[in-house]
Amino acid sequence: MAKGLKLRYLFIFTKKQINTEQDLKGLKIRAGGRLQVEMMKKLGVAPVSMGSPEIYTALQRGVLDGVFYTLGAAFSYKFYEVTDHVTLTNFSQIAVPTSINPKTLTALPKDLQDIIYKEARVSGIRGSMLYNMEDARGVEEFGRKGAKVSTASKELEAEIRKLVEPIRKQYIEDCEKRGLPVREMLKEMEQLRDKYSNLAFGNIMEMQIKDPVQGIW
Repeated sequence: MAKGLKLRYLFIFTKKQINTEQDLKGLKIRAGGRLQVEMMKKLGVAPVSMGSPEIYTALQRGVLDGVFYTLGAAFSYKFYEVTDHVTLTNFSQIAVPTSINPKTLTALPKDLQDIIYKEARVSGIRGSMLYNMEDARGVEEFGRKGAKVSTASKELEAEIRKLVEPIRKQYIEDCEKRGLPVREMLKEMEQLRDKYSNLAFGNIMEMQIKDPVQGIW
């Protein structure tokens, strides 16, 4: 997992095996935001809102049946003690962006702006490298602790994508009503994903430093 540039996916940690989307129906799953709540409702899941430090106890007491989470962080929280199954999926992901107030940025001297531009560009790649290393370690550690780690079938992922597709369509429609070219943006993002997703981190880092993508700052 750590050899290429991969998105940091949210995996499913549950007490029972998830083989089909029917296995998710009725489960109480921790929701981490509005979009996750909408997605879970489409899946027939009962979303429960709570902070990360509360999840372990909620799983232990049966308040939750599962959680969507990243592997590395889930291991840190010792979810392997209160869940039995980890389903590796790629229908949902987490992003950790770098941001700065534009007024603050433009108030800085030009040389400092250039440093921030450069470091912000490569920080995302460094973060992805670390996250992938954590997730790869998480797979090993959850298995070592006795949890059953399995990859979601293509059928399961296709079923879930079909169910949550209306959320994507609604997002596009809402943006287009505001005059935002989101359809073109998503198409370009998917093309870039296909182009760069199989490159090694070292290659991505070198490209970002020597020939960065223009127009994103």
